[in-house]
Amino acid sequence: MRKSTLMPLLIGACAVAGPADAQEHSLDHFGPWTLLHSRSGCLGTYTRESQAFQIHASSDAEGLIALKSDSTRAFRNDETVPIMMTWAFADGQSMDVDVEMTVVSGSTAFQAPLDRSISVLRTGPRITATHNGQSIYDLHLPADADSDRFYDAFEACRRAE
Repeated sequence: MRKSTLMPLLIGACAVAGPADAQEHSLDHFGPWTLLHSRSGCLGTYTRESQAFQIHASSDAEGLIALKSDSTRAFRNDETVPIMMTWAFADGQSMDVDVEMTVVSGSTAFQAPLDRSISVLRTGPRITATHNGQSIYDLHLPADADSDRFYDAFEACRRAE
């Protein structure tokens, strides 16, 4: 995805509605997950200590996945950084992904097909990421009842877009 398209999507996803928009958004909690539904789409966030995992949908098909940590906060806004991610699964399998990510407000983000991504995320992978050989992210997403409720609500939210 080109930066000119990614930037407004991520900025819209990360914006918190102000008082004037109070009737135009909803915020739901599912254990450690939050789901913000607003005019700019659906934004799901899982936070653990100083790291966050976010998934954003502005349409039913395509979305963004963003990773935020103390290390990613050090990158410059609008910078494109090569990231090596490893997604490790409970069954012992893993998937390595090299991706160019765009930095916005301390998060690194990339475009992702939502149907496939959500089915993978429901398994509770551990996601690690490195940049230039240095660890920048390490978060294990849960696979529990709260997460199932969150993913069901996220799916309903994005299909309403």
